[in-house]
Amino acid sequence: AWNRDDPDSPFHYEVYVDIATPARWEPRQVTMIDLDLDVVRTRTGDCSIRDEDEFAEHTARFGYPVDVVESTRRSAELLLARVSAREEPFDLLGPAYLQKAIDLG
Repeated sequence: AWNRDDPDSPFHYEVYVDIATPARWEPRQVTMIDLDLDVVRTRTGDCSIRDEDEFAEHTARFGYPVDVVESTRRSAELLLARVSAREEPFDLLGPAYLQKAIDLG
């Protein structure tokens, strides 16, 4: 998830959440699959689910299982509601932690 409202950034979203499979942790490697859908909030507060056309195309092309499709859509809808409502960490908490990381250099 990206959560930063920086007017100097070329990235025009305040929040950007990429829907992906759970991370799989192995020695020296982390893997996950991007499931195409993204939940975004613009700097003006508009929230939406993006890339639904790409998700539909890849569902057909790669034969995503029905349970993966349903879970992905549920996750996107749940996140859309939380991002729209500015539930944490999609309000003040995210930028605060990002700033701490930036300050560490």
